[in-house]
Amino acid sequence: MKTRMQQRSSLAQPTFTMNDLPHRSLGFAKKIGETWSDCRGGDCKAYQRRFLYVGAFGAYHTARAYWLLHENNSFNDCGILARNLLERIINSAFAAKSPTHAVELISHELNDKIRRLKLLDHGPNASPELTGSIADHEKHLHSFLTLINKSRAPDWSYCRRAEEAGMLGFYRSGYFNLSRYAHAGYEVARPEKHNQQSNTTDFIALVAPIMTVAQCHGVDCLDCAADKCLVHDEVKGILRACSLATLGNESGNME
Repeated sequence: MKTRMQQRSSLAQPTFTMNDLPHRSLGFAKKIGETWSDCRGGDCKAYQRRFLYVGAFGAYHTARAYWLLHENNSFNDCGILARNLLERIINSAFAAKSPTHAVELISHELNDKIRRLKLLDHGPNASPELTGSIADHEKHLHSFLTLINKSRAPDWSYCRRAEEAGMLGFYRSGYFNLSRYAHAGYEVARPEKHNQQSNTTDFIALVAPIMTVAQCHGVDCLDCAADKCLVHDEVKGILRACSLATLGNESGNME
């Protein structure tokens, strides 16, 4: 029977090829994500767990879509999904810092949704259904603000989230490579650079499901805090393999 040290050594240094990695990334995220269950609580910790699970679930399915586009050589469209995945990584790392961080982020995003809905709720777009939806969202926002003892939603830009999560360099490097991609569309590249495969976006698509599900796992795992978690060791090994296969380094440096 293997000792814990032998188990950790074998998990920490997997050998994958680039052809294997999308399957390995998605397979790992699915394996860990399927163990999650809702505690049905109404405190900050319960909402943190749900937020992280929903983020990991979304990253898994967005990455699946990325690799389908990749197989069909739709590399410009891959870039749009990679930007979404980069933001999911940052949101997950920020929310994992504490239950309060998670509820602050939920409040921020809900407040922004209310603001956007109010822009529509006048003139020809106004309707009782939309007004009712705004009121319902405002009721939920009040509940979240009560949980964190605040009168208004904190303003957490992506840059501030990344800085708070200790991932500002990671975010800036990824954002620089994806800066021409917007949420609703993107610039057409110069003809000589149109629809080219990108190692940076491939890296982001590989690591997003892993990093987000690892954060989801970590908030419930006592072994992670004590640096004894085999899942955490497996995460580090796969992340190094992803970085080496796409960026040519083991550190995840996208510059």
